[in-house]
Amino acid sequence: MATRIAIAALTVAAVGTGLIAYGPSLGGGAAVEDGPETSAAPARPPTTEEGVATAPPGSAADGAEAETAGAAASWAASTAQETADEAGTEAAQEGTPPAAATGQTGSKEPEAAETTAASETTLHFVAAKIRGSLYATFARQLPRRVADPLTAVVGRILVWWVVPHRDLRRGDEIAVLYELPDGEEPIVHAVAFHSTLRQRTFRAYRFRPEGARFARYYDETGAEVEKRLVDSPIREYEQVTSLLHDGRGHRGVDFKAPVGTPVYAPFDGQVARRNWRTQGNGHCLHLTSGGLDALFLHLDRIPAGMRPGRRVKKGELIAYSGNSGRSTAPHLHYQLMKGRQVVDPFTVHRTTRRRLKGRALEAFDRTRARLESRLRQEAEALDAPLQMTLAP
Repeated sequence: MATRIAIAALTVAAVGTGLIAYGPSLGGGAAVEDGPETSAAPARPPTTEEGVATAPPGSAADGAEAETAGAAASWAASTAQETADEAGTEAAQEGTPPAAATGQTGSKEPEAAETTAASETTLHFVAAKIRGSLYATFARQLPRRVADPLTAVVGRILVWWVVPHRDLRRGDEIAVLYELPDGEEPIVHAVAFHSTLRQRTFRAYRFRPEGARFARYYDETGAEVEKRLVDSPIREYEQVTSLLHDGRGHRGVDFKAPVGTPVYAPFDGQVARRNWRTQGNGHCLHLTSGGLDALFLHLDRIPAGMRPGRRVKKGELIAYSGNSGRSTAPHLHYQLMKGRQVVDPFTVHRTTRRRLKGRALEAFDRTRARLESRLRQEAEALDAPLQMTLAP
């Protein structure tokens, strides 16, 4: 009896953490933003692999990691017991002990495995057949301190292919090579994900071209996994860490960028407000143009001349990104609204995906081949082999 109580307690902790890291944000994000509590889900514009979209899309934009809201944390804590009970019931039905936080399943043929080896950096490997949420899948094999942040980081990649909280299916498979730097979130070096819903296998490899400031994720052809906004308010950023329709209730796009990164006007317009609700928003700026409003939150500083009434041109420097207000890490929060309705920048703006070419593509292919070799090597050691092809 004592053992069962201990297992249930560990499960509550694991599931509660997963809800905070990957569950819905009932507070609408960490910032105190204008607009309704719910946002519209307009269609997504089509995007060519080489250039920009010119026609309306057919599906809603997906999301990545949102800012952790205090309301979400409170809700997760209050409902952790109920969720844990459900998780325990499911585990019992499927023959899997509910002690996910310990990383021990007791199964003779685990659906996931982790190994460690050293090359240029120490890389870890986890492969799994999806059962339940992405967090629940990782937590069956990994300790909570790893499963929790790894779910968030991997989710930022998967979200460009599927909606993780909605589109995962039993029978999906995932394999990940990742690094665990001290005091930082995991760094994913390679992901292979087979979606039964999409009926295809997606792949992403981390690579930093020579001269580039940041590493990015590319598919097997050398095309970026992430979309880019053609008229983006920020040109130098590491990753999109939050989108609108990712199930967390976030109302803007978050660009992970160092403090002091220049922010530009995405369209011709006029400054409507500057620095309101600063406890949550931090330094912030509001531009308006023909019924479209743009909010820029958590800024580091705003030039003195950017005052209400000032007219700006598209591409003009208007601010510098920061980490002010209720922000957990340096980033730019970019939010578009029509009246009181939030709209998706990835449907309003044209989008593109960049491709590697020439020597950069050759260097990427060498990196990709090395990572694929490692994925195959690790997968061959699994007790329960994966069905998907890890390399094209």
